[in-house]
Amino acid sequence: MNKIICTLKLIRMLWSKKLVREFFLFLELSFIVMVTVATLLPISNAVVFSSGIEKTLPDYSELIYCSEYEGVSKGLDIDKLKSDFAEKYGENPKVYMTESNKISLSNRDNENKENAEALGSIYMLLISEDLFNDINLKLSEGNFKKAESDILPVIISPNMSSVHSIGDKIRCSSKDVSTFDDGTWIQRSDLDVECEITGILDKDSTVIDIVSFPSRIEQASLNVIGWNIKKYDNVGYIIAAECDFLPIVKKTSAAFAFDNSISTLSEDIKTLNSKNTNTYGFAEYNGLKKQYYHVTFTNLRWRLVVMVLLLLVLFFNYIGYLIMNVKQKQHVLSIMNLCGMSLWKLLLINIASFLLIVIPALLIGLWLAPYTVHFLTHESFYGYNELIYFAIWALFLISTFFGIAAAYVCRKSSSIIGFYKKA
Repeated sequence: MNKIICTLKLIRMLWSKKLVREFFLFLELSFIVMVTVATLLPISNAVVFSSGIEKTLPDYSELIYCSEYEGVSKGLDIDKLKSDFAEKYGENPKVYMTESNKISLSNRDNENKENAEALGSIYMLLISEDLFNDINLKLSEGNFKKAESDILPVIISPNMSSVHSIGDKIRCSSKDVSTFDDGTWIQRSDLDVECEITGILDKDSTVIDIVSFPSRIEQASLNVIGWNIKKYDNVGYIIAAECDFLPIVKKTSAAFAFDNSISTLSEDIKTLNSKNTNTYGFAEYNGLKKQYYHVTFTNLRWRLVVMVLLLLVLFFNYIGYLIMNVKQKQHVLSIMNLCGMSLWKLLLINIASFLLIVIPALLIGLWLAPYTVHFLTHESFYGYNELIYFAIWALFLISTFFGIAAAYVCRKSSSIIGFYKKA
């Protein structure tokens, strides 16, 4: 214990007497971490989102997205598309479809009414049977199951858990829900179903939602496949599997999943799009992913300039701090050396003196980063991942290495006795 206390006192001796320099270093590192996270936000979110889709839909080899072109308003002929794919590839694909409708809830407790209204809009997302069988939604609690009676099992978004809990029964209803089914316009005015909450989505989950793309299919990206739950944290979502008394009727888009790889898929997609120029558009999953990253990097151009400037500031300022840290305190280090302390131990104590400043600064910067990101960019932050951790620690470690190397060279080229006499 005495050795530890003595070591801490030695470390404290290497700090500035007024702690001004260390305080500004603390603020600078925290600010740089926060702005670095904001700069990397689009790439970070893209990584989290794409990996989230692949974790939520893990059981397929190929995925073909199909969307009806805007203005057609006939709906997809799912049976014909399945038949065409089965004939061409020798495999009957699974069909992933979703349908979203704005709803209202009843049977809310009066004391939770104010919290419920604060959620804003609430939507019910129906998913197809094939999608239900393959989906791997990340839940914080409970489970996701199909209807076995006239009560529809549902899972809710995390922001609704402050109002409802597992086991609650709610009635979902909507008036004047207009949609179409295989070319026939219908009026779905009878969406009125009793539901039981069986699960709650995790705050980091990715939701599969196959939506139509209104523009050229070549411009479609992963956003037509799903979204991260944090993207709509001000909207309530209820998710259920379609059933006999509540089937999916809006069929403007779908994804066809294959268990086997298709070597000619890219060329086949081009052929399909050339043959169906006025009805459907097709895209493969890898194409959607490639387009998503292309758009992400295109929107990142202005941030790259900021990132380079921040890297230069961090690199040179931190290195300069380390050199000054050793240079200005060499008389103290020289006395310690003359008293019998080895150069290696001196180096470790000096490193520990600024690590006690740097590590808390990095942790506080990471803690405040989500709030800073929302304030600076008004964008959702999908959470930390390996990319952000690697970027921050790589910058820190590289800067530390060069700073310590430069400081150690200066230290070795100086006369210990000379600094001792000056002291």
